[in-house]
Amino acid sequence: MTSTDTDHTKGVPMTDTAAAESSTIVLNDIDGSIRAACARIAPVWPLENFVAVNPYLGLADHRFGEAAERLASTVGARSTMPAEFYLDAI
Repeated sequence: MTSTDTDHTKGVPMTDTAAAESSTIVLNDIDGSIRAACARIAPVWPLENFVAVNPYLGLADHRFGEAAERLASTVGARSTMPAEFYLDAI
């Protein structure tokens, strides 16, 4: 910006110093927003933390029992503990 540039939010001319300070504030706001957004996104690496290894991916439209049966029959995965585990807990 030059000394004749205008702060479009207020409609007044800005000095070079004010323009630089304004740019720094905007960059800090953008940086903070990016960091906040990144903190809410699951990490992709290592791969075991990524949704690609979610065994229920693609089964969300099934009832839990149906999804559990499909996982058990296709990959041998259990979705629940054996009945004895629950009986012992009560």
